[in-house]
Amino acid sequence: MNEVLGACEARGQPCLVAVQPARSVTAEYLGTRAEDILSQRRMARLYSLLLEKVAASPYRGKYIDLTHVFDKGEKLQYFADSVHPNYAGQQVLANALLAPALAALRSATAPPVPADRCRKKR
Repeated sequence: MNEVLGACEARGQPCLVAVQPARSVTAEYLGTRAEDILSQRRMARLYSLLLEKVAASPYRGKYIDLTHVFDKGEKLQYFADSVHPNYAGQQVLANALLAPALAALRSATAPPVPADRCRKKR
């Protein structure tokens, strides 16, 4: 994702990367159990490592951590399965992404103007 974000920056494109929640990680944060294909303990550790890499990234400000987005309200009921949000969960994610996306669009720089290489030189 760092390469994608670097390419976006070079083109002046506003790009963000969202780190999505997972049911077992949300359950871990809530102190409950939701074992899925991978164990909850394993998933929590994988996400911990991922978030460490995000924190060390030169593009860390372009990452949106959504791993805690379902920690309130109906909690685990926002998941249709181990990783996919249901309709209500998608609405929560959309609301969480709105402000960062608008801010990224407002702060975008104009892309560089490419050189006109097709014009005949005189």
